[in-house]
Amino acid sequence: MLSTYLVTGANRGLGLEFVRQLAARGDRVIAGARDVAGAGELRALPVRVVELDVSSRASIERLSAGLGGEPLDVLINNAGISSTGKSLEQVGAEELERAFLVNSIGPMMVAKAAMANLRAGRRRVIVNISSQLASIANNTGGSSYGYRASKAALNMLTRSLGNELRGEGFTCVALH
Repeated sequence: MLSTYLVTGANRGLGLEFVRQLAARGDRVIAGARDVAGAGELRALPVRVVELDVSSRASIERLSAGLGGEPLDVLINNAGISSTGKSLEQVGAEELERAFLVNSIGPMMVAKAAMANLRAGRRRVIVNISSQLASIANNTGGSSYGYRASKAALNMLTRSLGNELRGEGFTCVALH
């Protein structure tokens, strides 16, 4: 049974490969990219490409309006950014704010914006792409403060979302 997927951060890396694989097996894919014009590889695939910047409230609202009542089976929140500040001396508030906005707040707001569509879908799955660097127990070296902390926050948001939506038949997972 084919499913409908929404993939964020679909213009390169893991997101682009998710889209390639899903499209190759015949699933319907809505691929979100910040820069649609610059996403040549993505636009060459047999998928619907939409502009989506997960750090922009207006962009997320446009996505929600553009989805209308279209059922979604699976949301893959893949969009993310890394940290440049690797030490206490290098980290700044702006970098921390940006990492949290893109890596944890953005995926939660995309899930909220797509919730009616996910409720209308058959599978009801939300996948948030995290990182093993988000592990508190395995952090023995510090570094990458914004990335680590924002992905740890994403893990907690995923857990809370899964607990809240479990009674509606949702599966919410964080993967690395």
